[in-house]
Amino acid sequence: MSKQSKRARVAPAQATQAQAPAPQVETKVEAQAPAAPETPAPEAKAEAPAKVRYAKRDWAAGDVITLLVVKNPKSKKSAARYALYKSGMTVAEYGQAVVDGGHGNKTLANADLRWDVAREFISIAPKAS
Repeated sequence: MSKQSKRARVAPAQATQAQAPAPQVETKVEAQAPAAPETPAPEAKAEAPAKVRYAKRDWAAGDVITLLVVKNPKSKKSAARYALYKSGMTVAEYGQAVVDGGHGNKTLANADLRWDVAREFISIAPKAS
């Protein structure tokens, strides 16, 4: 069979009949029920301040560390470094204790100080004169 004969077998499109427009239905608008009293919008909650991941490093090497949480709140390697804290030691002494104890370097010690100050495990204040 040729392509032409196949096409010839296909039924021609049925002629579309003109359809009469659908009758329009009249709708009566009934009196609407009174609107519910407007409820006041809930008050916006005060946004909590953004959680500080690390504290700013605004202390000097001679500033003094004070323990605020005596029980060690840390685990694994950081717990060993937290155990090096002693109230009254300076920032420089803590950094040296971390290096001497083989627990890391001074950069890691400074990161610990910033983390622990942000979570209020310790506080750092200038040395009293």
